[in-house]
Amino acid sequence: MSSALELPEIAAHVGLYLSRRQLATLMQVCKTWNYSFAPLLYRACTIYGNQSKSLSLDTINKYASSIRDLSYEGCLDPSVFSPECSQLVSLTISGRLGRKTDRPLEISTLISQVIRNNSNNLKTFSLQNEPTLSSRGLWVALADCPNMSHIEVENLIILPEDMDVFWKACSMVETLSIVSTMVTLELNRPEEATPSARFPALQRLKIALSEDSTDETHFAILLNAPNLKSLDWRGKITTLFPIDRYRRMMSQRLLPKLQRLRMSSYQLSDQDIALSLDAMTDARELNMRFSIFSDKAYQSLMSRHATTIRVLIFNVANFPTSAMVQSILSSCFSLEILEARLISGTDLVRIGQVEQDGANGPETTENIFLGDDWVCLGLKSLTVNFEMTDNSNREELDDPIGVERLERQHKLEQVHVFRQLSRLTRLEKVNIRSMHKHSQSLDLRLESRGGGLDKLASLKRLEWFQFDWTAQELSREEIDWMLEHWPRLRIVIGTYHRDTEKDRGMQEYFGERLRLRNIEY
Repeated sequence: MSSALELPEIAAHVGLYLSRRQLATLMQVCKTWNYSFAPLLYRACTIYGNQSKSLSLDTINKYASSIRDLSYEGCLDPSVFSPECSQLVSLTISGRLGRKTDRPLEISTLISQVIRNNSNNLKTFSLQNEPTLSSRGLWVALADCPNMSHIEVENLIILPEDMDVFWKACSMVETLSIVSTMVTLELNRPEEATPSARFPALQRLKIALSEDSTDETHFAILLNAPNLKSLDWRGKITTLFPIDRYRRMMSQRLLPKLQRLRMSSYQLSDQDIALSLDAMTDARELNMRFSIFSDKAYQSLMSRHATTIRVLIFNVANFPTSAMVQSILSSCFSLEILEARLISGTDLVRIGQVEQDGANGPETTENIFLGDDWVCLGLKSLTVNFEMTDNSNREELDDPIGVERLERQHKLEQVHVFRQLSRLTRLEKVNIRSMHKHSQSLDLRLESRGGGLDKLASLKRLEWFQFDWTAQELSREEIDWMLEHWPRLRIVIGTYHRDTEKDRGMQEYFGERLRLRNIEY
């Protein structure tokens, strides 16, 4: 044996770390490597409506025993369905929204046959943007898959006479996503519900029903899913949310295992968020982008879930307050994603005066109060505007002491924020975008030029850096530094310089540098 790669077990392990292009190249070396790497290359296959870039049916049939994840995208044709695939774990059908598929009944029958051929292995099924492909035979075939655990449907038309088998297919899954699809389900007490209307295994639910669906269906699913852990409830912002029924459900603790709640399309009150948090067990995620997170919700979060919360997303002006955001960062050590409106520099650093008794009477001394260190060292994504003390108009002040204090306040805020950020070494995305053009934020110049960018050299995992609408005066020197110290950096969004012409030049320079690294800009 001349190479360890001639052992299929070794080759298969090495192949896990290679790209599809690299696998395809290695398969052409010899028969042994072709045998070893083919299962990895063809484990996940996509067949496109555009035949010019799609795998041929001959190729699919040849490697059918290796295919585990099969996707059909675009306009479907009966000729692309292979009866040879019998080891599928995942099947995805994704059409083109607004474009009808020819011969839908024939294609639906072929999909049903593929499902039946893989009934013992199939775990994941997704049907999107093909409203005419839903059929009774398809849902009957899915209902006969004993290991089915994940179903996604989007932009479908499910006929009323097929509703019973559709719910039967969904009744034993762990993950269910129903988006822009009209479905109906009557609300019964759990003990009175038919087996197809119970969801005992359901743990993750994403629901955004069509406008023709009723609130009854939402609650019919929720109240029959006692093990639900994650709820993603979406809809149009203009849609009236059934708040009274929602409050009753939460106040009665009818979702006792709920840990993740996403309601990014609706606006709930501070009291309703607090009610939701009180009803949750060890909350992991709270995504309430347009809701009011204020005192009651804050108290509930900090008293019940400070040690478990991992994702917090809010985007309403002044909620949560700057002081709340600072407190969350310095208390919630499991936090991985945070999106909030702002942190004020004066909530991080304050220069105060303290009066003490001295030898010659009362004496006033100056004290610096620093906010607590941020403890969420596993944070991966941070979106917040740092609103720093504005020292740009200091020359207009007549009070020299006031000017000096303003300068010190501004500098201390900058130093403290850069130090806090430098400790968050797992950050992959940082967005300090301001809501007001040219607002005073972090000075992203290098220390030699008056900023503090150098302090962020520890953020080796950073891929996304956004700072648009902040007042910056960056140069090529800062761009070179970012690309040198942040090796994973792919996206930079921001106003590099106040001057429009200089900003355009910096944008072009950054794009050129990325292209030299074979990264599309």
